[in-house]
Amino acid sequence: EWLPDGRVRLIDQTRLPREEVYVETSDYRDLARAIREMQVRGAPLIGITAAYALALAARQAAAGEKAALMARLREAAAELRATRPTASNLAWALERMLRLAEEAGDSGSAVAALEAEAVRIHQEDIAACRRIGANGAALLPAGVSLLTHCNTGSLATGGYGTALGVVR
Repeated sequence: EWLPDGRVRLIDQTRLPREEVYVETSDYRDLARAIREMQVRGAPLIGITAAYALALAARQAAAGEKAALMARLREAAAELRATRPTASNLAWALERMLRLAEEAGDSGSAVAALEAEAVRIHQEDIAACRRIGANGAALLPAGVSLLTHCNTGSLATGGYGTALGVVR
């Protein structure tokens, strides 16, 4: 979750199920490490985390000219992309965020826009999962038994779940 003071809070999934430990940070590098070390799992959640990480990188590099900010954002995006090179949600979120930053007027407006966009990406994922759940549930006959074989719930997404959303 994006905290009001410009930090991100996430559960360390490597500690589950024995411990419920949260990581809070204002440094995008910590989120890159969380993705790389699998503290964050699930394609949707990896993309959301990458968006928040780029917003944090923008905050860290906010002072100065727009060109300097963009150079720093591209560097941070490359570092984030390298954490899971095959993660399509990660690449998609980074490209969306970089495109928005390019379109922003100055450094200050770019930082604000990136923070808002990261939150929007998170909210969009929750809404999409709810739609998946509603559409999928409508296709199931009464009394059906379901089994999922991977983490498809709130730990893998923005907070609702893809296939588990159907079960809900």
